[in-house]
Amino acid sequence: MRLNKLVHFIKNDDGYIVINPLIGEIDVIDSELYNMLISANFNLIPQKIFEMLKDKLIIVQDNYNEFYAYENLLKKLKFDVSFQTFTILVTRSCNFECVYCYEHTNQILLQERHMNRRIADEVIEFINRMSYNSKKIKVIFYGGEPLLNINVLTYLMDELESHQGQKITFELITNGYLVKDLWEKYKKYFKKFKQIQITLDGPPEIHNKLRPLRGGLPTFETIITGIKLLTDNGVHVALRSNLYLKYIKEYPKLLDELDRYGINKKYLHIGIGFVHPDEIKNYPLISKKFLNLYLQIKRRGFSITLPFYVQRIPCGAITNNSFVIDYNGDIYKCWALVGLKQFKVGTVQKGISEKTHRKFLSLNPLNNLKCRDCPMLMFCGGGCIYNNYLHSGKLDLGFCPFQKYSFREYLQLFIKELGDKYASRKQI
Repeated sequence: MRLNKLVHFIKNDDGYIVINPLIGEIDVIDSELYNMLISANFNLIPQKIFEMLKDKLIIVQDNYNEFYAYENLLKKLKFDVSFQTFTILVTRSCNFECVYCYEHTNQILLQERHMNRRIADEVIEFINRMSYNSKKIKVIFYGGEPLLNINVLTYLMDELESHQGQKITFELITNGYLVKDLWEKYKKYFKKFKQIQITLDGPPEIHNKLRPLRGGLPTFETIITGIKLLTDNGVHVALRSNLYLKYIKEYPKLLDELDRYGINKKYLHIGIGFVHPDEIKNYPLISKKFLNLYLQIKRRGFSITLPFYVQRIPCGAITNNSFVIDYNGDIYKCWALVGLKQFKVGTVQKGISEKTHRKFLSLNPLNNLKCRDCPMLMFCGGGCIYNNYLHSGKLDLGFCPFQKYSFREYLQLFIKELGDKYASRKQI
């Protein structure tokens, strides 16, 4: 018998945290048991605990191949089509000029183009065909700014709902600027969304600098008024904030604004990201500062999820159950790659090109020795393929998220907050 090579031990105040990617569990052991495991003195371990360690695959047979077992687990997750996600860009047009927008780098917003009814019908046929055996379907509307093409957006909702019934859910990613103007006419559609993601990047003076209208006019007040309208009517809003290190200290002022406008916290959930490529060099400092901001947001009574959880697959891009559909029917795997023709995997008219699709499905964090030996593997799945492409020019895994730089602190907070949902806090 021997230790599983994928298992990691992290020193903790109470002993050691055991991270086991194979079964997606975390356990806490004392120093005495840790020393027995590390020194391979398995004969000193009480029989009941020894059997438990075997059941949890912390101790395995000498001929056990944990890497093969993990690859099989990844394949099962990648090819599970019981749940399908389709992200639809109903337009490439946008009414904003966000300073960090990756779509500008792809040159796709320079073309004022909407999805037409003919393409929409082909999208519907594609989704119905691909999700024939699926139990659940999620459709996310995106852009550009999707509300600029609301007629086709609502047509897609009506038609897909009529075909798929209760197994389909809808989400919307919008800059939020048009919500107030469109509410009265389209309120029944707004209320159908499981959630609507809207971005505010800080208090007005920062947000308006980063996310102005085309032409430079401010957007904060119009957006937050729309958020209030939605939450007052029971629509769940995922408030997205894309931060820069230099603006983190100003973020609490946005919380003040949300309180001042009387935003219903019951229907608001905050999510924070660091999207600008130049921020990568700041990840070690961002990692620590974000934790402080996260705790501050929680203390203020706002809902926010710790961006640290069991995640063997980094995103839908490397699975067989997630597709991004461009306004013209072209299909991609990642919305950040839309418009880069070398990454197109098919069209709604002709279906998926298996050769190109296989490039994404074959991505495996175990092929990267840095990932294979990293305790973060269970929580990032190998990282963001788009970030890796930006910084290495390769479509691959291995890009480290900011959480890695304060891994122990995030892990301890994860255990404290989520407890038995993902982790067993009882000592072995």
